[in-house]
Amino acid sequence: MRSRLSYANVVATLALFLALCGGSYAALKLPKNSVGPKQLKKNSVTSVKVKAGSLLTSDFKKSQRTKLVGPRGAQGPGGPTGPAGPVTGDLPSKATLRGVYNVDFVATAMDQIEGGSISFPLRLPAKPTVQVIGVGGAPTANCAGSVANPQAAPGYLCVYKYLEANTTNFAICDLDCSGFPVPTAERTGVLLYLHSTNAARTFAGGTWAVTAP
Repeated sequence: MRSRLSYANVVATLALFLALCGGSYAALKLPKNSVGPKQLKKNSVTSVKVKAGSLLTSDFKKSQRTKLVGPRGAQGPGGPTGPAGPVTGDLPSKATLRGVYNVDFVATAMDQIEGGSISFPLRLPAKPTVQVIGVGGAPTANCAGSVANPQAAPGYLCVYKYLEANTTNFAICDLDCSGFPVPTAERTGVLLYLHSTNAARTFAGGTWAVTAP
């Protein structure tokens, strides 16, 4: 038998062996995606076979997620107080609003009238008392400010005249001007009426302050 062995016989025998083994391998090879939950035995997938960091929180039951999160810790210290939000109702008590006013027109005759207004950004809780400080006039106890720094005591609207021309009648009143010539005001502002003395440019301007009672 040894005398019959040759290189060709050995190669042919090896080729036959590989062919038989290859067929067995092909018969045992599983199709793609053929293994699912039904084919897996219970407890066959352990933590050793799971890639670290590959599982998501949603892969766990709600009760298990609670355990993963752990117990709630102690409440931390409170943060600093944030800035106050916008005021949308009435002007808060003792809060002050400030602004400027101006009425300017060219009169073509004597005693012509031009109107204007001062509107408060926020409504007052009650109608304010009006005081007018004339051009270069001295401040009062309730209107202790100036044109550059208008001030008003609680419950007062203080009008500080800066300049006037061609007028001797500058009216400040509420919607119906029922108290004219005494200055009056609404909770939301005042009306302004400027009467010309002659046919010429007529104007008046200044600042104002109002403080909620």
